[in-house]
Amino acid sequence: MAQAIPKPVQLVDIELTEADIARDKREMERTWRRPKGLWGFLVETDHKVIGLRYIITAFIFFLFGGIEAALSQLAIPDHCDGAGWFLIHV
Repeated sequence: MAQAIPKPVQLVDIELTEADIARDKREMERTWRRPKGLWGFLVETDHKVIGLRYIITAFIFFLFGGIEAALSQLAIPDHCDGAGWFLIHV
């Protein structure tokens, strides 16, 4: 049994005016615009912004580690072995 060959699709001619093109352009720019502020920084997918987020996160954890090390050296009483409740990684 032979299969029927599908008929070619008939394209519809659409006349686009300059106003239609400008409206579509504004809508596309609004749709793909990066959000402003902190939310825009956090949801950005640009590789340079992602790298900056990695650097900022590493620096913050480096500071947390330094503060924690300073607290562990200053706050250890004579009867404590150093594994206090304030250490994050214990």
